Amino acid sequence: MNAARQLARGVRAAVAEYLPPVRDRRFWITQALVMAVFATHAVLHAEVSGYPNAFVGIAYAFPVVYASLEFGWRGSVATTLLVVVLTVPYVVDDALSGARVDMVGHALELAIL
Repeated sequence: MNAARQLARGVRAAVAEYLPPVRDRRFWITQALVMAVFATHAVLHAEVSGYPNAFVGIAYAFPVVYASLEFGWRGSVATTLLVVVLTVPYVVDDALSGARVDMVGHALELAIL
């Protein structure tokens, strides 16, 4: 039984190394910043025609860079995944509507992140 406990501890330690820092308050503040950028993006997309997509890419990049500097790759991967999940519907919408310029801008934004 002792060997099984040691194995379980080892597996837990190995898995914990790959998980995002969900117990750190700063991580959730970073995720809230991503959601604020997304809310701004959604309002601009709905209300303003012809706004620069470069703004959106740069705005999303700030929380990703902060997460990578503060939490390493664990925080940056989790933050980037959130950005991708929030941005992919806009890419699909632009692709289906035939807005090539917007689609290319969003695709470049995702590639950079």
